[in-house]
Amino acid sequence: MRALAILTVLLATASWAGPTAPAAPSRPSSTARALDVDTFAFTAEPERIILGETASATLRIIATDDDDRPLDVAPPTLTVSTGAIGTPARVGPGVWTATFTPPKDAWPHVAIVAATIEHGQETAVGFVALPLWGKGQAAVATKPNAQVTVSIGADRFGPVQSNAAGDVRVPILVPPGPETAVARSVDNVGNESQKSISLGVPGFNRLAVVALDDVVAGDGNGRGRLLAYVVDKKGAPLIDARLTAKASTGRVAAPVEVAPGVFEMLWQPGPSTAQEATVSIALVGVPLSVAKVQLRVIAGAPTRADIVVPRRALSADDDPAVPVRLTVFDAGGTPVPFGAARVDVDHGRLEGGSGDVTRQLTWVLPRARERASARLTVRTTDGAVLGSAELALLPGRPAALRIEAPPDVVGDGTVGAPIVVSALDAAGNEVVPRGVVVDAVGGRIVAPTLDVAARRLRALYVPAPRDDETVVEVEARLSSLAASAPLRVRPRARPALLVGPGIGASWGYGDVLAVGPELSMLLRLPLLDGAVHGGLTLAAHEGIAAASSAPFSAWRAWPVLLEAGWRPMLTPELGVHVGAAGGLVVVDASATKDGVATRAVMPGLVGAAVVGLALRGGPGVVELDARVGGGAQLVADPLVPAMPLGAGLVLGYRFGL
Repeated sequence: MRALAILTVLLATASWAGPTAPAAPSRPSSTARALDVDTFAFTAEPERIILGETASATLRIIATDDDDRPLDVAPPTLTVSTGAIGTPARVGPGVWTATFTPPKDAWPHVAIVAATIEHGQETAVGFVALPLWGKGQAAVATKPNAQVTVSIGADRFGPVQSNAAGDVRVPILVPPGPETAVARSVDNVGNESQKSISLGVPGFNRLAVVALDDVVAGDGNGRGRLLAYVVDKKGAPLIDARLTAKASTGRVAAPVEVAPGVFEMLWQPGPSTAQEATVSIALVGVPLSVAKVQLRVIAGAPTRADIVVPRRALSADDDPAVPVRLTVFDAGGTPVPFGAARVDVDHGRLEGGSGDVTRQLTWVLPRARERASARLTVRTTDGAVLGSAELALLPGRPAALRIEAPPDVVGDGTVGAPIVVSALDAAGNEVVPRGVVVDAVGGRIVAPTLDVAARRLRALYVPAPRDDETVVEVEARLSSLAASAPLRVRPRARPALLVGPGIGASWGYGDVLAVGPELSMLLRLPLLDGAVHGGLTLAAHEGIAAASSAPFSAWRAWPVLLEAGWRPMLTPELGVHVGAAGGLVVVDASATKDGVATRAVMPGLVGAAVVGLALRGGPGVVELDARVGGGAQLVADPLVPAMPLGAGLVLGYRFGL
């Protein structure tokens, strides 16, 4: 059998959505400005970038803070090790897209995309390695009419049948990383052979360097941060990489690994009169992995910033995009390139950023006012404040009204429904609804009160008495603005018969306790939501002597009381009972004195005040009433010196028929 031979020709470009760089714990920066390495997540569309075939890919960048909230203070600064990356376009809070254009190189390699956002005292950094797939053909020499398959990792290409001379070309697609493939040949009688072959893929640059501080003072104290991103042949972060650095001016400190594949280096130009410097960083043992950055050297460090903002206050009716002009000066009053400073805001976000010395920015503030002011701050690269400007955030004019009302109210002419009116500006901020008028048909508006602190107008709508159900519209008006809310008016309560069995206990004569059953029949009246009632109470009480000094040995009482009361339900479950009762009581008392039995049947008048609680349970309420009262005899008898009615309790269950 002829030996297998393979020739790989890699031709084009592809499109791939790279994985997010693995998260790693933050480590202290070598400067006062901390690095935040857990900020960015990346995806790309399409999932494979095929060189020579994919014209462009859309990279999606998501930035979040330590609390997983969108980091939306400024667009990220993007750099790429090969190919080209476009300007990021904001598509949502903390979300941007950018167009990646692959390079012209045909062989499989990796594009390292780095992202940076300056915010507060931190620099958010992150990177993603986009695999670039190479497309080509494997030329194989084998037996005539054999079936040839080429395997690269888990991918299989073919089978393709060789010609009469035993030659065949198998189309292949190669990701970055693999250096060999396996060619398998099966001839027309079933003989099989295979061989590992070299793909002949050239090496590529696996290193990208970003200058976080590209303008540094040459006064002996200046220093700039460099970040090197290093990956292996497949694009995975290369841990514990060995790096070397050379600078045309000054010195570069040893690298510090701050995350997998991310190394921070500090460049110090020292006292220097040079205006530019070049720093070259190389991955030891990988000749093609070299990256260079150009840095600017200025005479003195920035000491102050001139901030020009055209207004001092911003209302919700104003354009939320505020232009800002910034200029940074050194100690001698000379303007310095703005790259020597950082700018951040504590509310809103920054956009744009044109100009080398005088920087033109746009400060975009949310229309919804969550706070009373916003601040823009200019700092040195080490975090020292060079200057700041503050904007007062004010609500706008009323642009809409909102009215709140309960779902229903009883139409008895006395019960009112609370109405709350608020005004909103164009951004949805609540403003004081001065001048709002509230009205509704079929009733009256009572006690409208403007609560300035709460930005509310409160009132009561009291419907006219009615015996049928209806729906009314409660309306609020302010100039040309209007709002309404439906309110169902329930008919006033009709009389209802309530029956309440119970057991009562009261004290009489000091040493005698009267206990016995009671039965109340009350008629609820259509006043105050039907809570007013009147009715009749019948009872049979038995006297129980508590001591031998009692003036009689036994007595019974049969009170017949008329009661008028009020029992509103304070909540759906709890009510109170306040009333007065009075009527006739017949007392049958007996005693034995000196062996002689004596009996007296005596009528009397009694009255009592009633106070109690009602707790809803089942179809009715459990009621506990306290009574305090007294009475007078209609017929005097020495056996019963007073009417047997004092302080007492009644526990019962009242339900309606």
